[in-house]
Amino acid sequence: MNAVEGSKGTADLREMNLRDTIHAMTGGRPHLFMIMAYSKAREGLYERVRTVAERDFGVVCIRADEVKSSGYDLLAKIHDLIVRAELVVAEISEWSPNVFYEVGYAVGARKPPLLLIEKGKEVPPDLRGLEVVEYRYNWDGIREFEADLADHLRFRMNSELALLRDMLEAPVPEPAYIVSSPQYPSEQSRIQGQVYDTRTFGDHLGILGLTSAFGSMRGEGKRIELVSAQHSPPQLWKEPVSLYLIGSRKVNPITGMMMDKLQGDGEPKWSLGPAHGFTEDDEDWPCSLYRTAGGNTEVMPGKLEDVDVEGEKSQIWREDYGIVLRGPHPLRPGRIVLIMAGAQSLGTGAACLAVTRSATIQRIRSKLPPGALEDKERTFWVLVKGIASRKDRLLDEEGVSIEDAGVYQ
Repeated sequence: MNAVEGSKGTADLREMNLRDTIHAMTGGRPHLFMIMAYSKAREGLYERVRTVAERDFGVVCIRADEVKSSGYDLLAKIHDLIVRAELVVAEISEWSPNVFYEVGYAVGARKPPLLLIEKGKEVPPDLRGLEVVEYRYNWDGIREFEADLADHLRFRMNSELALLRDMLEAPVPEPAYIVSSPQYPSEQSRIQGQVYDTRTFGDHLGILGLTSAFGSMRGEGKRIELVSAQHSPPQLWKEPVSLYLIGSRKVNPITGMMMDKLQGDGEPKWSLGPAHGFTEDDEDWPCSLYRTAGGNTEVMPGKLEDVDVEGEKSQIWREDYGIVLRGPHPLRPGRIVLIMAGAQSLGTGAACLAVTRSATIQRIRSKLPPGALEDKERTFWVLVKGIASRKDRLLDEEGVSIEDAGVYQ
């Protein structure tokens, strides 16, 4: 092995150690890095920052003296913690070379810190372009400081993470059950669907999207379960858990029950049932999404397309609609129920992408009344449309549109 290869191997090993250190300290959760001089007199301030970060935003708070290492290795870990931080906060009331070095590094790494300074002290001229929170270090001042800090953090936190929390996180976040039953086409299927799975599609988009989102919000999954809709306990819906239901009632019995309970007497009333001319007694009955309002019922029509797959004629769904319903659990305070379902796999996939991608969640927010997305005590609905890609007949985020949305009063 030559010197270059040896140097690269050492660098790779160091990078792995950095990642291991951060993972051990955060459990894989997002973190806030706190820069401050080590002072027992201000230990209470750090505890206040930690409390606000973890209680209000679910973000782990770390400072340099909690990193176990020394010399260059310690410096490298601090650099990495700053670069990977969701947010950097720096207390600059006391002059400290270490503090100002870390502040400068954060600015250079494009992680401009939120500065904290005791009232009556001046921000150094070189730092006056940064956002500042002033505080008084006494009982009343610290209580005011917590409220001010929370307001600043709310605007500074990563918008993607905040949107995922607004859409998916229950007031009592654990345990959570993802209930799904992905179906594969068979020879008896009405639509053969002879397109091979080369990318994630259909119900699997919900499973992948939710597990990824929960990982971002909570780190390593704790009390997050993935169960089969066909083999889960019949009384699961009564348990003190949040439910994330993927697929129509044709494949997920809890979906039909919870759709009725969440909507109540509200309008429009959304339902997933046999297509016109079919009943549930028919084998593999085709499913349609229906909208009922003012005594009138209309079907949300999908679009089939004839295709040639490896020399054989077949049909696939080119367009399909899906419905998202989210509301408080009807029996368990602090829990939520989120339904992602469509008449076909394409519609279900569109509903799943809509609630697990920050860009589509932002579009949903714009369609809802102000505050509705964040309010876990209200039930809202979202109509989505999925258009399959011309490239491989599967679904991309660009193929998902938010057609309409509303709140039940």
